[in-house]
Formats: sequence, C-alpha cells, structure tokens
Amino acid sequence: YTADNVSPQIKVVDRLTGTTTNWGPALPDMIVGSGLAWDPMNRYIAVPREQNNNLVLLSRGNFSAPIIVGPGVMPTFSANGSTLAYVTLDGKVGLFNVGSRTTRILNPTNQVETVSFARDGKSLLVTAIYKTGPGSSEARIASMSLTTGDLNFLSMPEAPQPQVLV
Repeated sequence: YTADNVSPQIKVVDRLTGTTTNWGPALPDMIVGSGLAWDPMNRYIAVPREQNNNLVLLSRGNFSAPIIVGPGVMPTFSANGSTLAYVTLDGKVGLFNVGSRTTRILNPTNQVETVSFARDGKSLLVTAIYKTGPGSSEARIASMSLTTGDLNFLSMPEAPQPQVLV
C-alpha cells in the first residue's frame, strides 16, 4: 500500500495511443514478464506469482483482490476470453472458466510443457514430451481435445535414412 492507502497498480501504456490504464492490485511477488497472458476482451491479465506458484487474474482498474486461478505456468486465454488454459506444475492442463471461476484438469498420457488455443476454440495446441526410445524423449507438437485430454501428435520426425558410403 502506498502512503495514501491505495494499493499499487500495474500501469500499462498503449504504445500506439500513449494512453495509460491501471490493472491491479499489484502483488509484491508477481513474476511480471514471465508468462503473462492478456484476455482478448481486455478484462484480465493472468500473472504468475512466486507464492505457491499460483496464477492470478488482475482486473482492469479494479482495486479488489486478484482472482486466484491455481498453481501453474504458461497461461493462455481462449479467443473469447472465457477460458484460461495453463500447464499445471505436474505437466497436466488446467482449464479455468473465468465466469464460474471453476477449474477442470485434463490429464493427458504425456507431460505437457506449453499450451495455446486452436483458432476454432475446440482444441489446444500443445508441446508434450514424447518418448523416442528407452531413456530418451523430446518435446513434440500435438493437438489436445478439450473434452478428453487425448493427444494427437501432429508431426513425427522421419527416421534417419541409412547412408550408403561409396
């Protein structure tokens, strides 16, 4: 809190118009610049915190308490701003309904590292850990069903072709 008992705010400057808007309240343990997500309807910013690794939503010009989403990283909003998807700390996918403030967890067979909504809003594009052999794995791109959490890997590198030395 400042000397006049107004909690600190995050100030956002529109580079095109020069206008400034306040978002808040600012929290002392926010990890600003690390995994921020903007609601496309310009109502919320999802911000990670150091405390409990919680994601929180800050409202535009709002001095009320932030909305706690839950522990996670890599937040991203759906095109209509109704859902926030994020990666849980154990590699699952959280879907936070902004209106009802409820969370549903998808438990895919592979650990997820990043999430992004598909244009149609019916699936997620993710990077997930794919086992390439005994003791080896790599991150690969997959489509994830929003209803079942099933993964459909989109690109599979071709096996190296044997080289013939002449």
